[in-house]
Amino acid sequence: MARTPLRLISFNRNDFLSLLNGNHTAIERLLHIGDMRRDERWDIVIGNSVLKNMTSWQKDQLKSVMHPVSFESGDVLWSGKDAAIRAILLSSGIYSFYPGCDTTTHDLTTTPPTILTESTLIGNMTALLNQDENGANLSQETTLVCMESGNGWVVSKHDLSYFLENNPGVKLSLIDCHYAPPALEMHPFPEVHHVTMEM
Repeated sequence: MARTPLRLISFNRNDFLSLLNGNHTAIERLLHIGDMRRDERWDIVIGNSVLKNMTSWQKDQLKSVMHPVSFESGDVLWSGKDAAIRAILLSSGIYSFYPGCDTTTHDLTTTPPTILTESTLIGNMTALLNQDENGANLSQETTLVCMESGNGWVVSKHDLSYFLENNPGVKLSLIDCHYAPPALEMHPFPEVHHVTMEM
């Protein structure tokens, strides 16, 4: 039952399929979104402080360009000088995040990390949305290490940039950040969001 006046456009199945005829990219994305909806791990998006506010349409757009990935304890997901070519939404595991650190020049055993957990979106957003004057990718400027095996969803620089350019409200919420923490209702204890741990 509609609660407000609305107009609907309807078309039959054959007309809909004719729109997709020959458009393999659109078909692949629709199938991918269906797979994502069936994966219970994707529900983790509603636990992120920024992504939880997206509309269903925006979530479907993001789903269409994200892909599942797994990490093992000890994996270095990236280090400071690595090019910022992807962002990751964590769905499980525990990760150490070292701002401004590079494994080639820093001793991570003496640098206190920030501990990140599920529902955290990680990536140097400024670098992911820009390039240097020569058109080269900017660096992550952080080091991210998996401490306890887990899973996540990865999105490429190109796809994330396109998504954010078409969703300026989400872009504004993420601008200049290196990670968007879990929502308070997901992890109500402040230390989960910005805890540091002495090694």
